[in-house]
Amino acid sequence: MATVLIRGMRGECDCATQREDGEELLQIKNTTLMLLILTLSVTIADYVEAMILPAIPLIQKQFNTTATLTSWTTTILLLVGTASVPLFGRLGDVHGKRKMFLAALGIYTAGVGIAVIAPSIYVLLFARGMQAIGLSLAPLALAVISDVFPKERQAHAQGLIGGSVAISTSAGYVLGSIVIQELGWRYGFFTVLIPSLAMLILSAKFLTDLIVPKRDEHVDYSGGATLGIGTMLVLVYLTEGSTTGWFSIENLLLLLLGLSLLVAFFKIEKRTLSPLIRFSLLKIRNVLVANSIRIFAGIFAFLFYYGFVYFAESPKPFGLGLDVLYTGLILAPATISVFLWAVIAGRVLPKIGPRPMIFLGSLLLIAGFALCIFSRSSMFSLVIDGVVYFAGLVTVLLPSINMISVSVPNEESGIAMSVNTMLSNLGQSFGPVIATTIMVSYSEPLTRLVNGKLAVIGSVPSPLAFNLIFAAGIVITCVIMLTNLFTQNYKFPAGAAKKT
Repeated sequence: MATVLIRGMRGECDCATQREDGEELLQIKNTTLMLLILTLSVTIADYVEAMILPAIPLIQKQFNTTATLTSWTTTILLLVGTASVPLFGRLGDVHGKRKMFLAALGIYTAGVGIAVIAPSIYVLLFARGMQAIGLSLAPLALAVISDVFPKERQAHAQGLIGGSVAISTSAGYVLGSIVIQELGWRYGFFTVLIPSLAMLILSAKFLTDLIVPKRDEHVDYSGGATLGIGTMLVLVYLTEGSTTGWFSIENLLLLLLGLSLLVAFFKIEKRTLSPLIRFSLLKIRNVLVANSIRIFAGIFAFLFYYGFVYFAESPKPFGLGLDVLYTGLILAPATISVFLWAVIAGRVLPKIGPRPMIFLGSLLLIAGFALCIFSRSSMFSLVIDGVVYFAGLVTVLLPSINMISVSVPNEESGIAMSVNTMLSNLGQSFGPVIATTIMVSYSEPLTRLVNGKLAVIGSVPSPLAFNLIFAAGIVITCVIMLTNLFTQNYKFPAGAAKKT
């Protein structure tokens, strides 16, 4: 029989039960299977989001609609997903993370099925809104990990999920392009429908709530609705401002109403007996640091993506003049290396703690952005740039996730992980705004011979624009390094958690 005493960030607690050795081995086996199911489920959802990007022009053509309406196939996912993540996280804490993971995966799978047969752009947008619930899968999966794995093993499990997501994104960009080009965009969704159904069945059979007890507690739906709608309106302003005008009356009204609802949310949460988010959790030192890092990381993640992809696909001499498929192939080695690096980082993190890991990751990020400025003249150099950058990204993100899981009680891990994800999505919404503003402000005319005469046929970002985008990434990374100074480090040597 075995009892493990954990001395962690929240003090001492006897968090293992007395059980026979055979039962303990069975539980370890089941948690490994659970980790595989969670990882594959999250991987499928991320694959779809990368796969749909090259399908957007084909969707517009088939439905004979506008580019603005078609762009909502990606916008609606960010809006609905970000708005619903906190509510699903809180419901997971109250009613069980397994139950809410199954609900989110079921809604997501149904959305994929409807997308396959969507007769109009509006039905497709409805399906994409259902798929947006899939954004809740990752934080719920991470919350399950915090329940069923001891703290010294959580970083390794979290690293597997993070690394697999990077691979799925690259696969979606490359394989999705091939499937859509050869068979059509509906087959892109169809190829993930059966795997999604399989994960739903396996999740229902093997996922269990091992640690968190069932609680009969009120869920603050009014607070969830206020937070969700307010966040959604702010995101609409951020995503549509560049095309409809940052200072247009309609957009400013959206921003004002969204901010007003967010202020109202904080007032509601202070009065309710069962708040959606306990603000005392957000004030925990490492939780505050981790959430701040996720916001900044979300910003520079899209700065890098926009700068990298636009440079690779811009016509020569402004870029490398590559197509979507070749750009995906350039990113493939970087994302594969992410998986290997995430596994290693997950093993190292418990031994050295989050503060040195974030510092190392920040140095790698700065090196990656610097390489994009000074060494991007060929496909091979872009491959090296991407490998260095993504190594830094996973080395920063993994500790920020782990700090949440070891700093909050198990019964609050669902909402804590969901808020972390929501803040990351908010940060990601700022990245494209900054990148596109820079590219539009620093552009050069694109000329071609037309009827024997040199004519301007458009504009492309200048080399200075790309340099400024990557330089902005360096500046934001330096902010993360300063934020990391406030991290309270901890280690788990020899399998036991000890506060340092």
